[in-house]
Amino acid sequence: MRHGWQWDEWSYGYNDSRNSLGEIYRHSPDHVKGLLDLPMISTPGTTYAYSTIASVALGAVVESSAAIQLEDFAEQYLFEPIGITTAIWAYTPVGRAHTGGGLWLGQRDMAKFGQLYLNKGVWLGQQLISKEWIELSTQRHVSFNYGHSDGYGYQWWTKRFVLSDGSQIDTFSAQGNGGQFIYVIPAFNAIVV
Repeated sequence: MRHGWQWDEWSYGYNDSRNSLGEIYRHSPDHVKGLLDLPMISTPGTTYAYSTIASVALGAVVESSAAIQLEDFAEQYLFEPIGITTAIWAYTPVGRAHTGGGLWLGQRDMAKFGQLYLNKGVWLGQQLISKEWIELSTQRHVSFNYGHSDGYGYQWWTKRFVLSDGSQIDTFSAQGNGGQFIYVIPAFNAIVV
C-alpha cells in the first residue's frame, strides 16, 4: 500500500469523482490497467495510500508468475492443503479474480487461514508459507490510527493493545469486504473470526 500512484479511496464517497476506487470501477473494466495508467506521485515504498485495486494487481502478479488462474493456484497451494471448502470468488469485468475484496469464506475456513498464520505457515507438519514471509508480512510497516488498526503490514492490518496491567500485545488481522475479519493474537495463541 505504498505503491506511489495517485490514489484516494477513503476521503470521498464512492460516487464522488475524487474517489479513485469509484473512478476505476466506473471507467476501467480492466482494473489493473486502470491502476497502472494513473500518474505516480511518490516514490514506491514511501507513502501509504490504501488501494483495493493494488490488491487486485497483486493477484494478477501471482497469476502471471504462477502461469495458472489465481483461483486454481489458491486451491492447489493453500485451500486444499488446509481444507478450505467454502471459497467463493467475485470477478472483475475482465474476468480476473477480485483479490481486493471478492473472496468469501465460511467462518471455519477463515479460522483455518488465521491458524496457518498463527502457526508461522505450518499446517499439519508441512511448511506451506515460509516463516520468514509470515513474520515480514504481519509486522507493521506503516503506522497510523485508522478504525480497528494502528498500522499496516503486507496485506495485514496491525494493532497493538495495552492490557489492564500495562503490558502490550501485538496483533494482526485480515479485514475483508462485507464484514469478514480474521484477528490473530499470537500472545494468547488465539484467532477470532
